[in-house]
Amino acid sequence: MELLFGFSGRIGRGQWWLAQLAILVVIIAFVGIIAAVAQPNASDSLDNVGMGIVLLVGAGVVLIVWINIASTVKRFHDRDKSGFWFFIVFVPYIGSLWQLVECGCLPGSTGTNNYGPPPGSGGSSVYGDLSDELDRYSQPQQRVTPVARAVVAAPAPTTQSRQSQPSRFGRRGIS
Repeated sequence: MELLFGFSGRIGRGQWWLAQLAILVVIIAFVGIIAAVAQPNASDSLDNVGMGIVLLVGAGVVLIVWINIASTVKRFHDRDKSGFWFFIVFVPYIGSLWQLVECGCLPGSTGTNNYGPPPGSGGSSVYGDLSDELDRYSQPQQRVTPVARAVVAAPAPTTQSRQSQPSRFGRRGIS
């Protein structure tokens, strides 16, 4: 339910496409209900049916818009952008195309960003931690000069002298 109705966090491309599929399912369900309700019965007047259809369409539109805004805001969060980028859809001609490409085709930012951990990580993913670690090593590091340390000489190990005999096989003398 958080996927469809919440505005915080991040979702990936697949989850965004699933939310768009959910919108399609809601549209199909409401069209089916409207088609079933729109056939007036002999006992109902057309005015009562018309008002029911208007309320049903209104509820469907609110539900569809809410799901679309929530999923798109979270997808923009995954791209490390503000949720206000949703309003790009209101730009004539290119807005909806921009939203489709940005949310449905381009990958999200790697690692943790301003909006939380990567989708599906729950904050403690091995891949998320690995990505953060790789990001840390890819940044330039300050070079620290080593401090000279006194080295204590260890006594040399004593070895017994043994005569080496030629072996038949390899260095170890395996026969």
